[in-house]
Amino acid sequence: MTPKGIVDQINSGVENVASILFQFLFYAGIPGLLTGTALAATIAGFFADIATPLSWPVLGLISARIINVFVPSGGGQWVAQGPILLETTREVGMPH
Repeated sequence: MTPKGIVDQINSGVENVASILFQFLFYAGIPGLLTGTALAATIAGFFADIATPLSWPVLGLISARIINVFVPSGGGQWVAQGPILLETTREVGMPH
């Protein structure tokens, strides 16, 4: 293995992971935006206004699907979706 070969392999590896590393910044930022601002409370308020105890499970799934478009990571999605689900559940008057 020559030094040039090593540099070429490093460059190839960086190209393969660069897009993944770049998108994880957004995966961290979007939940931060939702939880660090009033956005999660606003979304929860919207769903609480239209939800009933009977319709909330279906509306909760719909809201999770919407959040999943922006935060496809499982753990990251719960960080974003959790406050919305819990707050809406509380506002609708259901046990959580």
